[in-house]
Amino acid sequence: MTTTAGTAGTAARRERALAFRALHDDPALVAPNAWDPISAVAIEQAGAKAIATTSYGIAASRGVADGGGLNAEVALDALERIIGAVTLPVTADLERGYAGTVEGAVETVSRAIDLGIAGLNIEDSLAQALVPAAEQVTLLSAVAEAISQSGVPAFLNARTDIYLFRDPAASDKDLLTETIDPIGQIRECRGLRQIERQ
Repeated sequence: MTTTAGTAGTAARRERALAFRALHDDPALVAPNAWDPISAVAIEQAGAKAIATTSYGIAASRGVADGGGLNAEVALDALERIIGAVTLPVTADLERGYAGTVEGAVETVSRAIDLGIAGLNIEDSLAQALVPAAEQVTLLSAVAEAISQSGVPAFLNARTDIYLFRDPAASDKDLLTETIDPIGQIRECRGLRQIERQ
């Protein structure tokens, strides 16, 4: 499948990514979820400034479970079709890179950047359980480096499911210390903003 986004040069992909980054300067960024080209076009026609893909929506439309039911090929095919249908910046829900390894996740991210994404989510849960914070830091570091090497400043959103799949015995302070302190170690990576403690 060939799309405008898929064949776009680095300059065009950079322009979309920079436009998406600029939207984060607004007090609130609303990016409605799309799961196919029709929903993406409807969102664009409704006046949205950006579109976010939904892994749940894409998985459900394919009849598989979210959180591991999709593979990279199916997810990237859906992403390519969505990007090719609209002119708005698209940020992609890539779960954990649709791969069982850091290297596989980085390959997925690199391919998504080539398709024209302006941003992406990488989450810290798998099969309804949090992954160890150190493991997540390793993944985010590798993804941030891949973004930097691509020449396209795609916005990396480090999503946490800490309040969905938390240990009931853990205190809020313990959860924040365990999660934020390691992530703070990679705050200089492209796509991640420095975490400031109040």
